[in-house]
Amino acid sequence: MRATLPLAAAYEPPSAAVVVLAGILALLITTVGWPTLRHIIAMAHLGGYATAASFVGKVTGVELTRGRALLKYEHPGSWLAKFAVAWSGYTGPPAFGLLGSFLLVKGQVEAVLWVSLVLLFLLLLSVANWFGRIAVILTGVALWAVARYAPDGLRELFAVTWVWFLLIGGVVNTVDLRRIRRAMKADKKPDKKSDVVKLWQLAWIPPPIGVALFWLLSVAALVVGAGVMLGLVEMPSAPAAPAAPTATPT
Repeated sequence: MRATLPLAAAYEPPSAAVVVLAGILALLITTVGWPTLRHIIAMAHLGGYATAASFVGKVTGVELTRGRALLKYEHPGSWLAKFAVAWSGYTGPPAFGLLGSFLLVKGQVEAVLWVSLVLLFLLLLSVANWFGRIAVILTGVALWAVARYAPDGLRELFAVTWVWFLLIGGVVNTVDLRRIRRAMKADKKPDKKSDVVKLWQLAWIPPPIGVALFWLLSVAALVVGAGVMLGLVEMPSAPAAPAAPTATPT
């Protein structure tokens, strides 16, 4: 008989042991596989773009290549629309990871996987290049296979690792931005297209400050998400329903 990891009862959060094990796995996977797995974080980056753009305009297409993530959208040309989109890319992966931690603490392990699949499907509808389509499809197939066929314990461990990966990958993504900008500066190639340059053009936020803000927000999301999953940060609960009136004997 194949041994499986124990799964918490329905609607119970994963145990602290599973959360810690998943965090270690996510850290190792991110460290070793970042050159390849960064494309998955780029999908969440594009998802952040697309979410903001859908509120302020209309997404006309996205592209995911080996070197960059690009959004094409129509907007009313307002300062707020441009600022929202520029701000939403690097905050996308940490935000999705944080939302995943909120679902996990409510015991919604399967919801984490199926919601991720729905978001990937919506992203696929807008991807305009073949590399991006193949990357999104392969990621979606992996999530679907786990959600549909994996044993309960393995599915739980995968979902928690997935959330950790989004949170950790969000931090590494901002560190990568700093590394790329330094390399471009060393090669005397000015950065003209990154989100921090757009924030400088829109709000006079100096690019180094923009990188630091993205990093601080991603670290804050990682700390909060970890605290939520480990039970160190208590989620607000819904108010209790008022007790039904009792009949008074006459």
